[in-house]
Amino acid sequence: MAGAAAFLAFLSLCPWIPGKRGITKATLCDAILLAILLIARFLPGFDIRFFRPFLIIAMVMIPLYGLELGGIASTMRSDLDPFLARRGIGAIGNISLAGTVRTEILNGYRALTCDREICNGCRTCTEVCPQGVWQMGQDNRAAMGRKDACTACRACLVQCETGAIQALSVKPGEA
Repeated sequence: MAGAAAFLAFLSLCPWIPGKRGITKATLCDAILLAILLIARFLPGFDIRFFRPFLIIAMVMIPLYGLELGGIASTMRSDLDPFLARRGIGAIGNISLAGTVRTEILNGYRALTCDREICNGCRTCTEVCPQGVWQMGQDNRAAMGRKDACTACRACLVQCETGAIQALSVKPGEA
């Protein structure tokens, strides 16, 4: 139960936690939980014995969730994706599910592109991409260097500061 609560709390708070990578956000959450654990231990009249196991379980589970979120978005399809998509749930927090832009990218109906006029060269896309798809060109603008390695996790799309990275529709016959 503590692990599930930690997962839901982490997933809900992820967009507002500072950091660009899942593990960075998880480390910050763990530091906060550790501080709560230490502060509560020294509060007079507060019995920490009941809460300690739940906090420790949460502290162990949150880094695992952070690793799975490799850039705020999962790089692997979840077994729950089709189930949730059939019920009209396209996303949970920042995590996009099946039947959405992510599936269209994987199926070739959309393609990730970078508008080099809008790109400011911040390198966020290269930092958050768990597969190393994005590279900086000679003009210090983002370019998709390894298109075949893209898992459509949408980390670059969600975190692009200027909105230069877009998922545009592909006309039939284009690749």
